[in-house]
Amino acid sequence: LPGTDPTDAAIQVGPSAAHSPDKPPPIPLNTSPSNKALTTGLRSRLVTILVANLVGVHALIEEHDVAIEAVLDRCTSAILSEVKRGRGTVVSFAGGVVFAVFNAISHTSLHANHACQCALAIHKAIAQTSPRMHVRIGVHTAPVLVGNIGSGHAKTFNILGAGV
Repeated sequence: LPGTDPTDAAIQVGPSAAHSPDKPPPIPLNTSPSNKALTTGLRSRLVTILVANLVGVHALIEEHDVAIEAVLDRCTSAILSEVKRGRGTVVSFAGGVVFAVFNAISHTSLHANHACQCALAIHKAIAQTSPRMHVRIGVHTAPVLVGNIGSGHAKTFNILGAGV
């Protein structure tokens, strides 16, 4: 893969870091402390961050709309699918906001391009999935630290830095 650094064991994913050039490495939606490839500390990385905010979620909650769970499930699934397809990693999602990062685990010099294409795909997917909902998306490229952060068994994948 272009931009792959095979010496960076802290970021490699899966049982083997070797992948064929025509098949991208698997990208986890949620990394966990059991992923030994990510437990060896923080690494400096230039990443592209994508934040997708579903507009209208709070209005549905305030209206006590019974469809809120189904709407959120459809929208969140669409966003997570597009992030995975774009070779990104979901860092967190809560309250109608999805926070994803590109180039944190899967190395590519095209991470900003992938994030922008993902943002467009998310807009299209939300329009098709839930016409009542709209999504605002921010995309930003910055140097950060990536890795599992926490204590003992309570570690979780995250990114740190001024650009976050």
